[in-house]
Amino acid sequence: MQAFRDLLRSVPLWGLVVGLLVGVLGFLVDSVLVLVRSPTEPAWYATGIAAGGLGALLGLALSPLFASLYAVSRALRTPQVPRALKFLPLMVVALTTGARTRTESDLAEPPRHRYAFDLELLGFVAAIVVLAMLWERASARRARVGALGVALAALAYDVATPRAFYRDTHDLAAMLTAAGLIVAARPAFTALGRVRPVKVAAAALALLALALTLVVTVEPRHPGWRATALRFGHYEPRLARALRLLVDFDGDGFSPIAWGGDCDDFNPLRNPSQHETLPGIDANCNGVSLPEHPTDADRGLTPPFGSPDLPHGAVDRLVLITIDCLRTDALRPEVMPRLHALAAQGLALTRLYSGGSQTLMSLPLMQRGSDTGLPAATRLGRRGITSSAIIGYFTLADAAAGFNLVQVPNAYKQRWSASEVTERGMNELRAAPPPRYLWLHYFDAHWPYVPVPADVAEPALAYPKPGYLAELSFIDREIGRLLDALESTGGLARTAILVTSDHGEAFGEHGVEYHGVTAYEPIVHVPAILVAPGVAPGVHGALVSHRDVGPTVLGVFGVAASAPDAELFGRSWLRLRGEPGAALHRFVITRSARSTTVYHGFTGPMAAIVEGRFKLAKAFGDGFRVMFDLDIDPGENNNVETQHPAEALALERKLELYRDLDAYP
Repeated sequence: MQAFRDLLRSVPLWGLVVGLLVGVLGFLVDSVLVLVRSPTEPAWYATGIAAGGLGALLGLALSPLFASLYAVSRALRTPQVPRALKFLPLMVVALTTGARTRTESDLAEPPRHRYAFDLELLGFVAAIVVLAMLWERASARRARVGALGVALAALAYDVATPRAFYRDTHDLAAMLTAAGLIVAARPAFTALGRVRPVKVAAAALALLALALTLVVTVEPRHPGWRATALRFGHYEPRLARALRLLVDFDGDGFSPIAWGGDCDDFNPLRNPSQHETLPGIDANCNGVSLPEHPTDADRGLTPPFGSPDLPHGAVDRLVLITIDCLRTDALRPEVMPRLHALAAQGLALTRLYSGGSQTLMSLPLMQRGSDTGLPAATRLGRRGITSSAIIGYFTLADAAAGFNLVQVPNAYKQRWSASEVTERGMNELRAAPPPRYLWLHYFDAHWPYVPVPADVAEPALAYPKPGYLAELSFIDREIGRLLDALESTGGLARTAILVTSDHGEAFGEHGVEYHGVTAYEPIVHVPAILVAPGVAPGVHGALVSHRDVGPTVLGVFGVAASAPDAELFGRSWLRLRGEPGAALHRFVITRSARSTTVYHGFTGPMAAIVEGRFKLAKAFGDGFRVMFDLDIDPGENNNVETQHPAEALALERKLELYRDLDAYP
């Protein structure tokens, strides 16, 4: 009983010291990092204050665990217990905590990478045991200096290593930093142990009140600060994530604290991942409920105009060409002369937003329009129109549901070159009579880049990634070969051609490499070309979406009007024949995931809405938002949410309603 009372008395002591240490650490690191990395950023102090408050709360919340581990360690310090066993409880906790830093993307890695993670985790546990041994000798200055050295080394590694590196590595480094500081602060525990317990408890309660005040008031006092914290801070995002992991009473993976988004933590059927199914019930906690009768305007569409269809029999075939990772700014005559010339013969759609920032987000939406929509190839097959898909990478076959024939590499990580995709495409066009729908997906421009034929020269342009433009030039040459083959047989005049990209590519903008995360313009703003009978050459600068591709495919064969649900989230671009400058969308939505890295550290689904000059991106798991004015800030460097609060709220509501209608995520 005395041991239990001692344990209870020690909890406030641990909470006070650890809360102060982690809080001060979070404040200093994040505020300094923001100041150094972006001196003009006005919310540097808000990021530091939030990190400090969250750090103090986390230290206080974990104080019972720290006190219990210390009590168990002391109880095991007897001659009857082997010396090594007294560290066993600490090792179990360290191993469990370290394992929780793993992400789903980490666990999906090849085995050789997972082995590296296992070694890293064992190294973390060993370092914790070393710090525990230094704790026992912390009365000696040398031991405290050693612990401080461990903390500073871990902090330096955490800060100096690019944020795009593995997230679990950063998390483990942060925990080692905190553990080293705790050991170095052993004299503080000794000094406070002589203070009356009631005074220590009062000080811990005062720290709790201060931390809660800081966290609760930071948003109203400094709106928009979270964009700064996500972009530049190291501790605030991970401290918030750690607190959310501690509080999840209904076990649904979401928390009501630290912007966790769970509006009812005692009901596992209400959280940000739920799909809305019944009008009037806000199941996903986004503050919006399904309307009884959704309208086109709710889905971002303008009222329909003109015909979505070409006349029956106007074309013999449609060739849909999708190019992986094609950025809008790379479609230039020096890089892709054949496509550039093709764009001059048809309609160039210059404000197209992809269905998502990943291939498997966007390609299915091109064909279906929504996750549950019927594939365009299936609809065409019911009308006697055959379809073939030739896809240059082994994992993308699922995007071609409904096609009569799907050709795709069947070996792990195998990819077909542009010449092989083109050759197979020409064989398909020769093999089957019209009407015909052919989809070709070129994968060459996806990293890692492979050598192109010797007669393909890389354009002499300044570009961040050597090899990328050479891949695009190779693809362009092979598309030209396909067009020449159609021309030589007289079939080009009766062929509709639609060219676009599945998504763009980032080359270091905003700290992002490649694609799959965030919704910045280089990743989700993509080019498109439509060449078809009756479509006059020109440029369409209004908003369009990948969700328009499916109804456009149907419209080429004259069947879009008879399948009205095909235009549930998109419009056929063939409606522009009579009104080339008309708008098809009020706004468009693109999907993504919030993170600063492609392969590791995903922090949940997000989406972005673009309407007029503004773009607002929101992560659904924790409500993070950021808004840009694309007219005056095309590089998306300045969050303007605080300057345009009414517009931000309106965009957020439209995004959330669309999300409910779209059942995403």
